[in-house]
Amino acid sequence: MRAFLFLSVMVLFNLEAFNQAKLMIKWDKQEYLFYQSKDLKKLPLSIENANDDIKKSLVDVKNHVSNLKKVILDKKDDGCHLNGIFVFKKNPDVKDFKEILEQLNLQEFYVNDKKILTKTLITEEEAHNKAIGFEYKDQVFNTTFNDTSRIEYYDFQIYYAKTKLVYMYGKNYPKYLYDGYVAKYTELLDKQEKAREEFLKRTKKQ
Repeated sequence: MRAFLFLSVMVLFNLEAFNQAKLMIKWDKQEYLFYQSKDLKKLPLSIENANDDIKKSLVDVKNHVSNLKKVILDKKDDGCHLNGIFVFKKNPDVKDFKEILEQLNLQEFYVNDKKILTKTLITEEEAHNKAIGFEYKDQVFNTTFNDTSRIEYYDFQIYYAKTKLVYMYGKNYPKYLYDGYVAKYTELLDKQEKAREEFLKRTKKQ
């Protein structure tokens, strides 16, 4: 029982450590990383708010990701800022890198200082499929759309975020992903869907 509790605490500690960590990648080529990049075998990385647990997880992640050969970490670090290199066995695609992020429990990372959410790192085919079946509405502006005490406000905000995302799903998805717009409107959608749920709970109690 004690061993189980200790393991649970350690897992939670590692999750918290990576929640605070910030994985950053610099990419100066015209090709969209993981979508159009070719013959990519090494990818430099840097991490802010690094600690010993993060370093150990980075070294160990190769044992859980088939296309990752190793992670080389710079021995000259200042204790909280860490530089390194992902070394791949073959050219990685979006699924390969998403697997790395999931193994590291990273919910997001940054490419050229633009936020990318791990869950939005999907193939262009997957993005296209997410847009299929979406129905656009003929929206006429209503004053209730600006009134947070009305359900119409939350419905409109959710619809607005979805229309933005659906457009990006079908129109050069990698561009909008690496420009940071996919993260922006995905977070807006998540926020408004949660706000809608809370609104319904509040009104139900009244």
